[in-house]
Amino acid sequence: PYHLIESNLNEKKVDQIKNMCNMCPQARGNEPPANQIEKTKNMKHARCSPSNYKRWMTCPGAITLQEKLGNLIPPDEGSSAAQLGTQLHSTAERSLKGEGEPCEATQFYVDYCQAAAAADDAEMIVEAVVPLFFNRAEHGYADCVVRTDTTVHVIDLKTGSIPVDAVNNYQLFIYAYGMGQTSTETFTMTIVQGDEAKSWTIDTHQADAIASVIGVKAQAALNPYVTKLEASDEACMWCPCKPFCKSYTAKLIEGFKDLTVPVEKLSDEKQAHLFAHKSQITKTLTAIESSLFSR
Repeated sequence: PYHLIESNLNEKKVDQIKNMCNMCPQARGNEPPANQIEKTKNMKHARCSPSNYKRWMTCPGAITLQEKLGNLIPPDEGSSAAQLGTQLHSTAERSLKGEGEPCEATQFYVDYCQAAAAADDAEMIVEAVVPLFFNRAEHGYADCVVRTDTTVHVIDLKTGSIPVDAVNNYQLFIYAYGMGQTSTETFTMTIVQGDEAKSWTIDTHQADAIASVIGVKAQAALNPYVTKLEASDEACMWCPCKPFCKSYTAKLIEGFKDLTVPVEKLSDEKQAHLFAHKSQITKTLTAIESSLFSR
């Protein structure tokens, strides 16, 4: 909910945004306000988290594997970019609640949310608690929801540097569908990233069809007897099970089968494949090292 996985900012960009935020009295300091710290402590992270939908929708055994591994997985200490993302979300939340002013990095987002809620019959809910339609025992948190009798509009702040699309973004869809009412006719999902807003709008018939697919995927992921692992770039990107996952390891070492020959004898395609996966390989080896030496 506070996008702790958004760690794709480079350090230079992190420092630039920190400098902007430090100019704003509402964002000074590294610690969020006490009420946010308490709320974070009380959060029950959903097993099928909307923010991780690419993982559990494409790799049904991922959640079961993670639960079986338990304490073998090193704790996620978070990067400086993730901490900055939390800080920016906190600043934006307080601004929308009238408890402070936005900083430069959140001004466009705050203005967009306020404009979206300008209609007389609109209700704006900041940090909305959203029941998950596929598992009512758990819930997620949407950055901002603007709702009328016939529409639901979910607006999500993204602070990472990698562009995020709104179309077919099931994280936002899960939030929007969970906030729907019997009178809802359309759902709009908007990503605000930098000074740009990208939206995706669908009607209830389309939403029901998508929800049916997501529901089936979620039930498979929550079933402890479903253990099939399907490695993919999207599913594995933020998965903490990588050092232990046979499917991921098998996929990763496909490019190493002929590395017993000198590098200059490798085809251009093989060299390009290995180079394209340099970051992934390095991160995996680092994760394995961390896992081994943490025990």
